[in-house]
Amino acid sequence: MADQMSLFGRDATPALFEPEVIRGRPGRLSGYNLFLAIVPLLADAERFTLAGAELRKRHRLQGSCLRTRNLHMSLHAIAGYGLATPIPRAIVDAALAAAAGVACPPPPIAFDRARSFGKPDAARGNAFVLRCDALSEAAAVRLRQALAVALRRSGLSPSRPPPRT
Repeated sequence: MADQMSLFGRDATPALFEPEVIRGRPGRLSGYNLFLAIVPLLADAERFTLAGAELRKRHRLQGSCLRTRNLHMSLHAIAGYGLATPIPRAIVDAALAAAAGVACPPPPIAFDRARSFGKPDAARGNAFVLRCDALSEAAAVRLRQALAVALRRSGLSPSRPPPRT
């Protein structure tokens, strides 16, 4: 996505993500999610990937890992679309404008634990995530709240990803 913007005044790396596929039945694609997320710098993402691989091996987790360039902390889901429905440009523009209007210093994010959850299945395995500490979570909550206000002012209906405790 060449139109990716940074929330923190840094130049964003273009085309970080392919659209995230929503899985329907195992092995079948059913659509795409449009969402806002915090994306780590490449050096940090590489360290997270190595740590995740080590934890996955140590605890014999079977699910596949995201590619390093796809690591992120989800902030708000904006909309989901079927494969036959292109994401409307007006929705993308409204989300980008709302996000650009949020003034927020880069939140300090420190990961101090990992969690595996969900039922294993042939298509996905158990979800495996790195979890942040309480101060980082508080910073992310403040950012989510500011983004939610801005997104609603832009006519969008954001939803926060489900909590993971």
